[in-house]
Amino acid sequence: MASVSTDRLGLKVFNVLVFLFFFSSSLYSVIAPGSEAGQKLTYLTPAPWGFYVWSLIDLLLLGTVIIQFFDVGHEAVVEGLGFNFAIIGLLNSAWVWFFHHNHHIIGFIIVILLTLAVSATYWKLKTQNPPKNGVSAVFVHLPFSLWHAYSIVLLLITGATVFGRDKAHQHAGLGSKIAACVAIVFLASTSVGYAFHSNQGDIAGAAVIAFELIAIFVAQQHPRVIHWFALGGFIVSILAIVKAVFYTARNPSLTGDDGERAPLIAGSS
Repeated sequence: MASVSTDRLGLKVFNVLVFLFFFSSSLYSVIAPGSEAGQKLTYLTPAPWGFYVWSLIDLLLLGTVIIQFFDVGHEAVVEGLGFNFAIIGLLNSAWVWFFHHNHHIIGFIIVILLTLAVSATYWKLKTQNPPKNGVSAVFVHLPFSLWHAYSIVLLLITGATVFGRDKAHQHAGLGSKIAACVAIVFLASTSVGYAFHSNQGDIAGAAVIAFELIAIFVAQQHPRVIHWFALGGFIVSILAIVKAVFYTARNPSLTGDDGERAPLIAGSS
């Protein structure tokens, strides 16, 4: 029977309120019927179901705010996350509101801050607060592995919305095609970086980017170069994930990080 922890009760209650008012409301605004209506679609916009990664993240974060009240998750949440949970929740909700109300420039500024905040928390968990048990691994480390990768996707999507063409009214020029393909190559290489981050890899982050690449492939039927670049990026990501899983299975005793296999995005974190 898990024992209840009442230490730092104020912070824990605050985390619950943050989840209820920021995370769940943001999720509804993304998946609610008609949420895509009136949105600017670019040559990097994924299929609508590509945004459903938030459903999984929010489900895991629900577990986060629950396990913090028990000894099995107290340290991971209170020491590992602290007030970062609230800061990220506020930024996340603000990005959703501004982006879905077509205030894209403000949304772009906010998503930069969100990416930085998520990255800082991700690396703090990785380097200072490694998982002590399976519960903290699933409900604290996993959602932020997913979110770290997803924030990179959101940053590129928002940037494309601000600086790119509206595909509903403008045909893709050479610049639009090159920019979209470069973004796809960056996502695929970052997914490979996640897969080979440390000897065990960050498969969750790699899988998120692979999922978004196939969502871009489905959504971007024309021009065909973007369509096929997205498929190629997805295949590269999947191969990297399979190789990383196979490598870990063959070498279960290997742990820890090594610089040669750090994710490409790490340099900017």
